[in-house]
Amino acid sequence: MPRIKNTTTLGLRVSAVALCASLMIATPLNRAWAGETATRTARVKEWLAFGSGCRSSSQAPQNDLTVESRYSENIRTSLRMSRFELELPIGGKGVRECAFRMVITPPPDVRVTNVQARTRLVANKTSQEHLRGRILLLLGDNVVDQKIWNLEKTDFAKFRDELITLVSGAKSEFSTPQTSCGKEQIVGLDFTLEGVSDGKTTAHAKTVEEKLFLRVPPEAVTEIVVDTAECHRPQQEKKNGK
Repeated sequence: MPRIKNTTTLGLRVSAVALCASLMIATPLNRAWAGETATRTARVKEWLAFGSGCRSSSQAPQNDLTVESRYSENIRTSLRMSRFELELPIGGKGVRECAFRMVITPPPDVRVTNVQARTRLVANKTSQEHLRGRILLLLGDNVVDQKIWNLEKTDFAKFRDELITLVSGAKSEFSTPQTSCGKEQIVGLDFTLEGVSDGKTTAHAKTVEEKLFLRVPPEAVTEIVVDTAECHRPQQEKKNGK
């Protein structure tokens, strides 16, 4: 029987990084840190989202995805994805993707240390469908964590709701790259939704109370948290005994 193949989001990741590279240029925002003394907090400079399931940006926001960032000791960015869904026809297959990237601009003596994210996936299927959701958390062009929600035909035949958490660092199977003081960083999430249905009969169609789908529910808030730290530079050695 058909199964979901082990596809990757490498092309989506490369395209997203290439687009974000054009954002990482000098602007009044990141030059302003030189004269700021009261606030030592990194900021979200710009963001974008694109793929077969979403398209939006800070420069041209769309209803597909809205973004709000809050600042304290870290950065908390909330995403609402209004139409990110794989609707699967009976006997069919499909893929939906969405890549989100944001550029973090720290002050000169601050660096990005860790990132984490939380989102939700919901699915409705029968014993005739194989669904899979894959989410990658990225820092720069490095994957720092991933979660795969693999729903085999034998797993269940009902609606399901799953909370997905991704965290960089010791709890992840991936290493976290060392970042530099004052250097802009790209933080991202890659979503891939895939599905295959073997249902072929009218009788099977009647057993499906609702449409077959895998989605990030539109009411859910996907949150990305970016942790930062001050750079502790060694004191200059005293000269001439002074």
